[in-house]
Amino acid sequence: MSEILPAWLALDIGGTKTAWRLQEGFAQSEGEEPTASFELIPFLRRLKEGHPGLTAIGVSFAGQVEHGEVVSAPSIDCSRFDWDRVRQEGFRVAIDNDLKCAIRAEAAMRPGSKTITTLFVGTGIGSATVYSGQILRGERNLAGEVGHLPWKEAPFRCGCGKTNCLELWGGGAGIARHAALRGASEKTLEALDRSPDAIAREIAAVAYEAIARACAALVLVTNPEVIVLGGSVALKTPGFKERLESLLPSFIPAFALDGLKLEYSTINNAALSGAMILAKEF
Repeated sequence: MSEILPAWLALDIGGTKTAWRLQEGFAQSEGEEPTASFELIPFLRRLKEGHPGLTAIGVSFAGQVEHGEVVSAPSIDCSRFDWDRVRQEGFRVAIDNDLKCAIRAEAAMRPGSKTITTLFVGTGIGSATVYSGQILRGERNLAGEVGHLPWKEAPFRCGCGKTNCLELWGGGAGIARHAALRGASEKTLEALDRSPDAIAREIAAVAYEAIARACAALVLVTNPEVIVLGGSVALKTPGFKERLESLLPSFIPAFALDGLKLEYSTINNAALSGAMILAKEF
């Protein structure tokens, strides 16, 4: 009879795709599927058949998570993920917000840093902070929702219900919507910024200002040693960090920048890596 090895599963559930990573002993496998067609229970049953030592699951969820339970997620149909049913199938499940999972992985990469903050710019804008090894959560795990800081009115509504969120101007989805409304053919921050069209460049400039304002707020509120930049917009836009560094002095005092480092995330899917850490914390 072959030895049953302990196994852990990490899930990163987003509005577009669901990524997974399985670790069994020292071996790892991973993949991804569209979230809209991802069938959780059949997927777990298939994995369990081939990996009987799988009992613990860590979940990174792109939504509001309180005390380990999903409360809301504007871009995900939460009814498709029955976590009570998963537990009835014999799995132990730990769930956290995607950015709280990502900060776990980023902090593990920087054991010598006391205060670490992430700024992830993708579809929206979000953040998380670790101080002295602990994630700053607040009363309802909402600490770091910097994308919903109020700025100026947008011509469309955020998933949270407001129309003046920073991420409506600086998040990838908001940038693309402004471009479409104003007739710009470019849709990404890089393309808009390099466009010969003045309207396109204006959209990019406003987006960078929104992101810089979010970053400035984080510097003043969390006073980190390092801000780790992640998310598709930040990581796929050449010169993003340098542009942000050039804008920050316009929004915060010079002394607040002393010793501050901005770094790109080097982890392939930090949220998924953080979900694996979460699974192993059982």
